[in-house]
Formats: sequence, structure tokens, C-alpha cells
Amino acid sequence: MAVWQRAYWLLALAVLWVTLTESFTLGSLVGGLLVAALVVALFPVPAVALGAARVRDLRDLPVWLWRMARLLLYFLWELLKANWHVARLAIARRPALKPGILAMELRVRSPLQVALLATLITLPPGTATVEVSPDCRVMYIHCIDASDPEAALAVARRFEEQVLEVLD
Repeated sequence: MAVWQRAYWLLALAVLWVTLTESFTLGSLVGGLLVAALVVALFPVPAVALGAARVRDLRDLPVWLWRMARLLLYFLWELLKANWHVARLAIARRPALKPGILAMELRVRSPLQVALLATLITLPPGTATVEVSPDCRVMYIHCIDASDPEAALAVARRFEEQVLEVLD
């Protein structure tokens, strides 16, 4: 890890320490720096290829931030819809459930992209990423209501498009 990255993590963790202890004194800051140095030494942050997430030019930053905001807003909207859908199923007298596991072919390839996509699919209630094939070409998704598989996969595909925009 580069020296500036270590310095960044030391400072960030020390500020977190001071904030969590609610003690804004020199002793608390020094204690935070010591704990941060220990954490940075024992748990090095692995290098991850972020693709376009590494903004190479400040002119690219607004575009990347807009894409991130769109992904976040889309996720929040789908989270709200999924909560509503599962709540309706939970209070229904006889819910018409047809659970199933769907296979989705992936266009994302990097481990970071696959992990982010799996997380975005799993966090809303009613869906869960079950497995990703060893070659990262197929993701298996459990849906609480798979009566319309194409509609269920459409949301996951839209998440994949957004992930590719942000991290490709």
C-alpha cells in the first residue's frame, strides 16, 4: 500500500476513533492514531480494480457522481417496491406464492462488479442471490414470487446495467 494511502487510513480511523469516543482531546487523538496504526498494520486493505470508479480526470467526476446517484435512487425505489410487495404477501389471507430460482446470464465480469450486483439483488426483501457460477457467467437468484420470471429478472438486469455504468 502506498504511503499516502496508509496516511489516509490512519487519519480516517483516528478521526473515527475521536468521534466514537466523543473525546476531542490531544490524548484521544494520539490514542486514535495508535489504534489506527495497529489496525492498518494488522489488516491491510487489498487493492481492488475499480474501473471507471477511478476518476482519472476531474471533468469525469460529475458524470461518475451522476451515475452513482442514479444507481442509488434506482436501488432505493426498488427497495421500496419490494418492501411493499412482500408486506402485501405477508398480510394476504392466501398469498399466491410461486417461489423459484432463476438463472441470469451475466455481463459483469470483475469480482467487484459481481459482488455489488449480488448485494443489490439480495438487499431488497423477496430476492436473494443463491450462487454465482465459477466462471462468473451465470447468477442464480431466488425469488419469493417467480410467477413472471421475465419481470423478476428485469429488475436484476437493470441493476446490472447500472453497475456496468458505474464500474466499467
